[in-house]
Amino acid sequence: MQAIETKWAGPGKIRATAARGAATYEVPDNLSDDQERHAWAARELSNKFAALDRKQYGTDSAGANWAQPFVSGCLPSGNYAHVFTR
Repeated sequence: MQAIETKWAGPGKIRATAARGAATYEVPDNLSDDQERHAWAARELSNKFAALDRKQYGTDSAGANWAQPFVSGCLPSGNYAHVFTR
């Protein structure tokens, strides 16, 4: 698995990056704190990769590794790291 790093990319936007690729997301207003916002962006990126795997391999189980639980933490830079636990 790959870790996902997230960081602010402007007002209301978070950039999520993994070795496989990256995307910038506009954060919904209903999320209550920074950690929740960053975890949401990491999950959006992992959902994107899971959908690409399902399309490429043609099975529902393809991409399942991107749906695993992860833990998140803030780095000294203010960015967040998200690491899958399974």
